[in-house]
Amino acid sequence: MKKKILIGISAFLLLSIVAITVGIIYGKSQGLSMDDMIVKNTESDEETTAQADTPVSGISDEEAMDFAMAELKEKVKNAKPNTSDMVDKIALQARDDAKSIDETKTSEAIAYIHDTYPNYFTDNDVMEKTMYYGYLLDYAYDDNDLRSILGTDAYQVVKYVYRGVETVEDTATQENLKQIEKSLDSMQ
Repeated sequence: MKKKILIGISAFLLLSIVAITVGIIYGKSQGLSMDDMIVKNTESDEETTAQADTPVSGISDEEAMDFAMAELKEKVKNAKPNTSDMVDKIALQARDDAKSIDETKTSEAIAYIHDTYPNYFTDNDVMEKTMYYGYLLDYAYDDNDLRSILGTDAYQVVKYVYRGVETVEDTATQENLKQIEKSLDSMQ
């Protein structure tokens, strides 16, 4: 029993060391000094709480998001079909396009999802277009909006089949198809 406890503690310590090391390497890659990465406990609780709400690196949340998006776009630039990177690439394009969506593009997306139902799995082009229009609607509209709900169901019905994680016959896929049908019926 003591041996198992010692093994558990050793594994925990090893994982902690690895996590700290990864954090330090990441911080260094972002140009942070060790002082920037360490929150000193010399301030009062109020100061520490206020400091926790301030980015450690001095950049805003928006700048951090822009940086992360740029990194992701670079990562997926040469994405291969049927990969998570390709799904991310499609989602990123839809996210960008959703910023300037209009009624014509919204109608086009809904019409595609409607006209293609339930044959979203015929080939990669159809699956990719279904995911694109699904992400587009989801990003463009509020989560409670029926167009967003339809969009979420559209990309979810396809993305796991597209990557080979699920099949068309899987329960989750079939449930998403039913949800799409229900949303389409509600829109008529």
